[in-house]
Amino acid sequence: MSDPPAEIGQLLAQLGEAGDWHSQGTFTWDWERARKLLQLRQLPKNSEYILRFVATAVASGAREFSVEELGYAGYRLSWDSPPPGLELFGAQAESSVLSDLAVGIGAASQIYTEVEVLLQDFVLTLSAKGLEIRPHSEKEGRTVVNLVSRGWRGWLRRFGRGCEVSLLSERCAYSDLSWLLPSSAVPVRFPCDDQAAILFGDVPSWPGNVLAHYEEHDPKLGRGIFIPEHRCRLSTLIHLGVTYPLDKSFLPGPGRLLWWHDSLRLDLSRSHLVKGSDFFNWREQVREHVVLALEDSLSSDSTNPILLAYRHWYNFRRTSQRQSDTELERLQKYLTLARQWQESLQQGRYKEALEIAEGAAKLN
Repeated sequence: MSDPPAEIGQLLAQLGEAGDWHSQGTFTWDWERARKLLQLRQLPKNSEYILRFVATAVASGAREFSVEELGYAGYRLSWDSPPPGLELFGAQAESSVLSDLAVGIGAASQIYTEVEVLLQDFVLTLSAKGLEIRPHSEKEGRTVVNLVSRGWRGWLRRFGRGCEVSLLSERCAYSDLSWLLPSSAVPVRFPCDDQAAILFGDVPSWPGNVLAHYEEHDPKLGRGIFIPEHRCRLSTLIHLGVTYPLDKSFLPGPGRLLWWHDSLRLDLSRSHLVKGSDFFNWREQVREHVVLALEDSLSSDSTNPILLAYRHWYNFRRTSQRQSDTELERLQKYLTLARQWQESLQQGRYKEALEIAEGAAKLN
């Protein structure tokens, strides 16, 4: 062990002078006890193990994720990337694939009596007997995780089965994966609608109106979609296929932001973003991109009622904090007309939509 810096050494000497000498020694980790505690405490809910396996799949380049029922109380998870080798678990290995896979295995072992992962030439099994690694000759083109419940735990699993699979539709709907799920599971679909949006970088095809597409957007910042709307202010990060909410101050105004970025750091639990200097620098750069893109779109001569309403709100916030009641009423009319225009278009009432757009233009 190297000597502490001079400042720390001086501080320790000062503290030592205030007491009586007792003894000198070293300390070590009880790794077995630490492993058990991490399995119990690492994730907010053990059922979130499946999110860590999704993140493992995305980090390893998979495009498809499969969930099959195994027996009456288990699952067989697999994804279409080659199984990792045993070297991934080496002492010097550091990667998101290893971190998420290890956390997923540990949390799943609290639910299932046996967790089996098929590696290249080896099978890794975690059960009440401990961790076992044995060779196998079957070659799998996919990474496979078998989750088995036996005895009383299997009997209980029959009543709680499926709760973790439902997390896929709640937390993984914006991933780029395709899904093969049991017929009883809630389908995982990209929850998009026919709204106007600003696109940044290489994003999935958008069914609504594209206000602008910044294809030369800096790829180091990730890629995203911003939907100007007055009803909410909601920002969501998609990290390795799993969603994480961002605070409301992330956006310059009302709207919805979806942003894909896999390089941000997660904490040791793999459940929360590490909000350090890297995160805040990234956030400010993304905010700047969104603000500039929004101002550029609002400065155009678009007659889109959504943009007209948003432009009025945006100018109202930028120019003055005090506006007359008449201005506020006009803003409310803008927002109401914008929603009516969108609903008319979605229902195919184009003549009505045109009349609403003309009415909104007269308010400008």
